[in-house]
Amino acid sequence: MPYCQQHLYILRGLQKIHAWVAAGMSAIEVHGMPHPWSQHDGLITIASKWASSNPYGGKRYATPSDAPPNSFVPGSPPAILTPVRGSKQPLRRLFITNDETVTVSGIRTTSLFRTVFDAVMLGTFDSALECVNHVLRTGISKQDLRIYCAQLHANPRRMDCILKYATPLAENGGESMVLAAIIREGFAIPELQHEFTNFENPSAPLRSDFYWKPQMEESSCWNSTDLANTAIRQ
Repeated sequence: MPYCQQHLYILRGLQKIHAWVAAGMSAIEVHGMPHPWSQHDGLITIASKWASSNPYGGKRYATPSDAPPNSFVPGSPPAILTPVRGSKQPLRRLFITNDETVTVSGIRTTSLFRTVFDAVMLGTFDSALECVNHVLRTGISKQDLRIYCAQLHANPRRMDCILKYATPLAENGGESMVLAAIIREGFAIPELQHEFTNFENPSAPLRSDFYWKPQMEESSCWNSTDLANTAIRQ
């Protein structure tokens, strides 16, 4: 079974026991956003109204047996967490408040806007660009994301950096990852889905994933009026 599908099955099972809401990487899985395999860290991420936790370093957490029954119900005091040795599903908590919980494929998760925001704030440039390109193709605009970021009173620099290069023309995760690598390495940014005339079938133009328009430097001898008017010696 693919890892993403395993992750969703585990989330459904846990949510039958706890009133948890998927967040972060888990929410990205639930919303079906494309993401690099390197983001699969084996963690279940949930939203918390009290604190964030970092389970790295061998820590494993579970609810103690003497915790109150409503310890994970929104609005109730948090339960005291105790380490559980040998657990194969460590738990990560993200501090999230004032978000609208939605249900996708039977799993409670953070809203699409909040999930995109977390993908940008917690991910790499490559993974964030991949997620934002995906949601732009669904009809969400860059301005919508800027407004949401402003409502959270969050520092907009990271979001603005991604939105500067994000495009709905990237048709899949692979194109987004290649585009991110091109930008990150400082190469000229190409035009996506450039159309070429199909002489055999003009009604069905050909397209390329990436296209760089030929450009001539101003200092080039081929673009210099003085040199162009200079006679060539025989």
